[in-house]
Amino acid sequence: MNLHDVIQINPEQTSAAIVLEQGISNNALVAHYTPTQAAIQVFKHLAEAVLPSAKFEQRALNLYGSYGSGKSHLAVVLAQLLRDGASTKGFSKLIERLCLAGENQLADKLKEAFLPKTDKEAKPYLLVSLYASGTTSLGAKLMEGLFDALQRESELDIKAILPSTEYEVCVKRFEKMIDDNEAFSDADLSQWTLKRSHHYISTEDLLFNLKGHQPLALEVFLDWHEAVCFGQAFDISQAGGKNYIDAYLEAGKNLAEKYNYGGIVVLWDEFGNALEDLIGNTARNAGQEIMSLQQFIETVCEPDTGHTLFFGVTHVSFQEYGDRTHASEVIKESLEKISGRFNKAFKIELNAAESDGYHLLGMQKTWSEQGKQLLSQDQPAKLKLLEACKSLPLFQSLNEHLEQVFEDVYPLHPVMAVGLFNLSKLAQANRTALTFFRDNAGEILNAELNDHHLWQKELVRLPQLLHYYADNLKKESPSDWRRYEQAISNVNGDSAEEIKIRKDILSVLLLAQLLENVKASDELLACVLYDDEPNTAHSEALNQHSAYLKDAGLIWKNPVTHFWLFAGESGVDSESLIEKEIDSFSEHSYQYLLETYPDMQEDILPILGEHDLEPSACGIIRSYAVNLLTPSLLSEQLKTKGLSLSAQVFLVLADTQQEANTLKTQIQEMPSANHFFWIPVLGIQSETTIENDISFKFNDLLCRYLAINVQLKSSASSENVKKQLEAKWESNRQAIKQLLQKFYGRSGLNSAKCQIYQAGSSELLSCESWHGFKELLAVDVAAPYPQEITIRAMNMNGLRNEKYTGYKKIINIVERILKFDENPSYQKDLLGFTDTSEEGSLIDGVLGANQLFIKRSGGWDIKLITETEGHLKTVLKLLHDSLLRKNRKDAYVVSELRKKLMAAPYGIPACTLPIFTAIAIRQEVKRLRWVGSDNSFSKNLTLAFKEGSKLKIRLFEFGEKQFAMLFLMGKSLGIEKDEALTNEEYATDCAAKLRKFVNTKPEGVKASNQLDFKTQKLVDFLNTVGKSAQELADFLIDILDVKKDLPSHDDSKVIAAVQALFNDFLKVEDAKLHEIKLCWDDAFPVNKDEKQTIVTRLKQIGTGQAQQLADLLVETNDAEDIEPKTVIEKMLSRSFDECSDSDIGRCTGAIEQLIEQAVLTPEPIAPPITPLPIIPPPIITPNPELEGIVNEIRYIFSASKLPKEKIINVLNQVLQHYRD
Repeated sequence: MNLHDVIQINPEQTSAAIVLEQGISNNALVAHYTPTQAAIQVFKHLAEAVLPSAKFEQRALNLYGSYGSGKSHLAVVLAQLLRDGASTKGFSKLIERLCLAGENQLADKLKEAFLPKTDKEAKPYLLVSLYASGTTSLGAKLMEGLFDALQRESELDIKAILPSTEYEVCVKRFEKMIDDNEAFSDADLSQWTLKRSHHYISTEDLLFNLKGHQPLALEVFLDWHEAVCFGQAFDISQAGGKNYIDAYLEAGKNLAEKYNYGGIVVLWDEFGNALEDLIGNTARNAGQEIMSLQQFIETVCEPDTGHTLFFGVTHVSFQEYGDRTHASEVIKESLEKISGRFNKAFKIELNAAESDGYHLLGMQKTWSEQGKQLLSQDQPAKLKLLEACKSLPLFQSLNEHLEQVFEDVYPLHPVMAVGLFNLSKLAQANRTALTFFRDNAGEILNAELNDHHLWQKELVRLPQLLHYYADNLKKESPSDWRRYEQAISNVNGDSAEEIKIRKDILSVLLLAQLLENVKASDELLACVLYDDEPNTAHSEALNQHSAYLKDAGLIWKNPVTHFWLFAGESGVDSESLIEKEIDSFSEHSYQYLLETYPDMQEDILPILGEHDLEPSACGIIRSYAVNLLTPSLLSEQLKTKGLSLSAQVFLVLADTQQEANTLKTQIQEMPSANHFFWIPVLGIQSETTIENDISFKFNDLLCRYLAINVQLKSSASSENVKKQLEAKWESNRQAIKQLLQKFYGRSGLNSAKCQIYQAGSSELLSCESWHGFKELLAVDVAAPYPQEITIRAMNMNGLRNEKYTGYKKIINIVERILKFDENPSYQKDLLGFTDTSEEGSLIDGVLGANQLFIKRSGGWDIKLITETEGHLKTVLKLLHDSLLRKNRKDAYVVSELRKKLMAAPYGIPACTLPIFTAIAIRQEVKRLRWVGSDNSFSKNLTLAFKEGSKLKIRLFEFGEKQFAMLFLMGKSLGIEKDEALTNEEYATDCAAKLRKFVNTKPEGVKASNQLDFKTQKLVDFLNTVGKSAQELADFLIDILDVKKDLPSHDDSKVIAAVQALFNDFLKVEDAKLHEIKLCWDDAFPVNKDEKQTIVTRLKQIGTGQAQQLADLLVETNDAEDIEPKTVIEKMLSRSFDECSDSDIGRCTGAIEQLIEQAVLTPEPIAPPITPLPIIPPPIITPNPELEGIVNEIRYIFSASKLPKEKIINVLNQVLQHYRD
């Protein structure tokens, strides 16, 4: 008996893939459809969606799934169901399958809802079948599909169903233009410069395609219309043309009313391709088209009768296309919105038995009557193979479906079926299976049965996969194939059967290397070649053949995974390569190796580093660090790392038992602390591991680890050698981990080879694992923090998590707490933030968790400190009193509070402290001032709790003497106190007004050496940045020497002293002006004639200052007509406020010198009567630098008050000196 007597391959199902467009006319696809669990859910939904009471969301479905999941096949079935009803021949078989699957109720519902077309009550749907994109817009594609669908149905009158669409009105307009102008009839389109006109030869060609509802023809016509009508666009809506939404709405209504249709069903296969094209095409407005599609769904899927059903078939959900195409956030939001208009997407996937496509294999064949008879008999070979397969990881997920899989894949060996489905490098798994049956049916069906029993030698086994796909595999992985052929050529044996088995083993090894999830274990080889488990009487020969191949250097077994692999090139000894590198590491200790090679340390000891414990009773997450400790460096390494760690755990690198014992004594003598020590009791050198009969100590294993790593990074090693090295490296790594378990793990604790002690205690900690140790650690870590407070906000409850410390959103929260009473919008239980915002979540987890909001008669409020209780009250009071402490000499560094509250007994995360501080001081915030920072109060308060912050704050308060000093000074300045101002605010205002009074004085006055010493000191003080009002008050009390007169002992004396300061500024300022005025009065000519002479002679002198002085004299009739400040500004070209004492002297000296020079200059001698040649006068170019020196000399002599004769004598001496 041959296999063809038992099964037949179905001739109908030969296509490797189902194309929806073609499949909707293939009734056999329905007959051979096996409903999956996902498909059953869609059928159930559809039976409800067609009811009049359904909502529009129920009528828009997204069917998505990967290749081979059966979504296109399902779409074909849905299309035929909606079009033809559930009573066709094909559907009768599908209904049977549903009943066999226990879905009798669903089967009945489908038959009731989808009646045959011949039934008068039937309400079929017009099928609009679309594929991918290839169009100018989604709407154009839908419009084109509707027109095509109506054309296919000959019994339907398109004109009675379809309204005047944009195409119809354009055709009408086109024909009218041709009637009006014969030149447009069959005209060559190339004569007009149109976009994409090359698609059509002539106007007749364009008109034909426009009548065929081609979207491109519509666009070209509109461009052509604008070109021939001198820029006038054709208004489709004005002409009565309906868009695609209106077209579907009206067509659905007409189909229902005139032809008793249920409506329209749109089946859009590869709809995801249309979305990708839409998003990726910059010429299209993706956002607008998606919004239009959303309106389409909302509109046409809504009617009770004549509605549209929309099925979008994609590979992933709509939202995922946004990520795939790297779309903008706007597009992603649009996709999310359109997804919301669809019913919850149906993921078309297969269950455990279906997931590898086994059901598709079952669809390809049918059992003959003889086959069914054999199938019903006992099959011991099948049971044995079933047990062998159950032990393989390949079939673990199938569970109770495994027996069904056996029948589906027969006559393939189950592992052969897995091999087919794993050929994903060559084709989709299910399509490979279909191709395999189609191409090899003759050879498969000619196999003979053994004694009329199934599941024996007739099975197509995994090694045969190489026979069927040799060419593809050679092309896919030529290097692996060459290695396989080389190994095959070296196989010998005593018989042909022996050689075949050994070659089959090599074939399985090659396939295991190429196929996903297939590993060449002894279990797999025994199952594939002997239909049995390893080491049984039947499969015993496998061990002999494996040993032969191993001894021949063809294969080797990975010591870690126990999988068989091809060996490397002959003559290459991987162990010798390792030995070459070991010498460079073996001279170092394990302490050195662990510290020097951090990558190795991280790999074998991932426990090192900082770790979080479970949240405490109050929600705070505390942390501990695990570090290595060398006993000889105990004092150096035993240091607490900041406030963020609540405990430290040390893995002690004790070399010997003696070293371990010595350390135990030192630990007992330490102060009590949360320091814990894991100690290998007998020392690290006491333990060894054996591999390939060689004993290795811990240090040896570390050296091998590093040596193998060097070889693995070497480019000289071949791929096969690297695989062997990788296996040895992993085996060595596992050996290291086993030793570490003895030193610092469960096995060591259980065997008493390692012990744990706490600093300051001789008591051995009792636990059996790291998990148990962490439970003990959590108890010990919680003990030092009896005054912790509740914090439930994520990311703010970790003591070592500084992410939110100084965070901008914390600043916003602090700001609203401080201004809670001023702003009504903040007076809510979340300070005005929404409950979905991050700030709202943080507030709820910090303030809400501590019940700091209270509902009063007027609304929400924040509790006062006096209204809180327990540890929270203690913390708030500490914050309040620390910042508002009186009589503090220096400003307070706020980070001191961070140190205090992060440490025991509080242990509060730093990021929460600005919030609690704002609660504590919010009603007295005006009494505080930041030192040296112009940031807002809330920002400074938040940043002050960052690690390393130096921000300082001081209490803004005044003593009685300070108040009295500033009040009297304000009185002297004439500052009235507003009743609304507090004493502090008035004192601050007085200080500010004094600053303004002094700062607005001329720089020359403030810098004058004629100011009194006290006044000069006041100017210097006010020029110093960062001085407070209190400091100003103390300064005034000191320099005025009025400490004993304040407060209220002798106000008149204080006022007099203040007034003396103010008068000093006025005196200096007036003295300067007086000096200028005297000089000007003395210099001003007595009469007009003298003034005219002086002006003339000043102009002859020709210097800049002489000209300025001449202009001043010309502009005035009397000395009183001009202000001294104007004289200064003219003569020195700078304002009076900018002039120093020396500037004033230079000015007066220059005026006196110029007037004297003009007065002493004789009248010019009258020229002779005989005319002389006119010689132009020399051009005198004033030298500003020389003029300045002359003016300085004049000023010196003027200030010296020397007689004129002595001045001349001095000048002669100077001249004589330079002449010599």
